[in-house]
Amino acid sequence: MGRQRGGRGGAPQGPAGPEAPASLVAKYAWPQKPALLGTAVKRLDAAEKVTGRAKYTFDINRPNMAYGRIIRSPYAHARIVSIDLTPAQAAPGVKATLQHKEPGAQVMYQGDAVAAIAADTEERAIDAARLVKVQYEVLPHLANVDQAMAADAPVVFTGGNVRAGQTQESGNLDTGFQNAAQVVEQTYATHVITHVCMESHSVVC
Repeated sequence: MGRQRGGRGGAPQGPAGPEAPASLVAKYAWPQKPALLGTAVKRLDAAEKVTGRAKYTFDINRPNMAYGRIIRSPYAHARIVSIDLTPAQAAPGVKATLQHKEPGAQVMYQGDAVAAIAADTEERAIDAARLVKVQYEVLPHLANVDQAMAADAPVVFTGGNVRAGQTQESGNLDTGFQNAAQVVEQTYATHVITHVCMESHSVVC
């Protein structure tokens, strides 16, 4: 017997809110016979990385390359008041500028992309990115699930901070609990877990 609970999307999860569409529930259903869980999988790139033979974007240099730099939000939640790319466009070596978000749009996390710069060297791209002027109206943000579910919590996500969770069960759980010698109920939480790259996200094209 087992029980799995989880939600989808970036909003905190909870008992309230609309149910997930049946198509999504079926698509992400827990497999009856897991093929990967508990199975050792050999990394195809392991030998290349540990021996130093692996090539990263930093190792690739092509003629007449341009170097990009993304301007990101310093705030966890804010509304963009204005974006001025003019000083950056006049900077030495700048080839192109891109306004990723429009004034009035919201940034939803610290590091959310706002604009981008391309220049003939990485150093010039960094210098030009510093010249981009972005004005923000800082908005309330939430750092954990308890804050998001509080009665007086500011609404951060469209449609509310809480979405319906999904429950999948196999076996007769009620009978299992009745026959169990001990029943322990607790809520567990952990920080965000992500893969550990040996270089930052980047691309040469």
